[in-house]
Amino acid sequence: MFRTIIIIIIVIVIVTVTVIIIIIIITIIITIIIIIITIIIFIITIIIIIIIYYYYYYYYYYYYLQILHALRAAVDIDLHYYGKDVSLVREMYRKYVWEDNTHQVNKDIHRLQSTPAFVTSYMIGQLEIERVREMAEKELGEDFSLKDFHYEILREGEFPLDYLEEHIKAYIACKKNPSGIGCEEIL
Repeated sequence: MFRTIIIIIIVIVIVTVTVIIIIIIITIIITIIIIIITIIIFIITIIIIIIIYYYYYYYYYYYYLQILHALRAAVDIDLHYYGKDVSLVREMYRKYVWEDNTHQVNKDIHRLQSTPAFVTSYMIGQLEIERVREMAEKELGEDFSLKDFHYEILREGEFPLDYLEEHIKAYIACKKNPSGIGCEEIL
């Protein structure tokens, strides 16, 4: 009788220890799974934050530069055509672009004063290039290559804007019909 009680107690202890070990192992496995899930969620959160941060600052910087280019064009015209005072121009910079960077504002104004109409001509050139690019994209569709388009503009060097449209039209015609006259030079 005593022996059976001892065997029953040993079996109960073994079963209890086994159950406790299984519970500990299951708890460790669940903890590891929770840690892995937490790490994955953390990594995904960091990636999302980086993407949001990148796009926010990308667009912020893009619009900031657009405002700066527009302001420079307006200041160029105001200084040289309307003869506005530099203090009014500084106020425009403070209001629209830089609030406390007077050194950068002074450099920008000095540069604009030393080269009249530079910014305006630059903006006109930018708008013309964008216009002929849209024309080329529309005409060529899937065959449009931004790399080839840039090459066609840059390979000509400096030239009048009137020639730009003429050259891009020739480029479009040659892309559509590579065996056309003069296309071996363009393509």
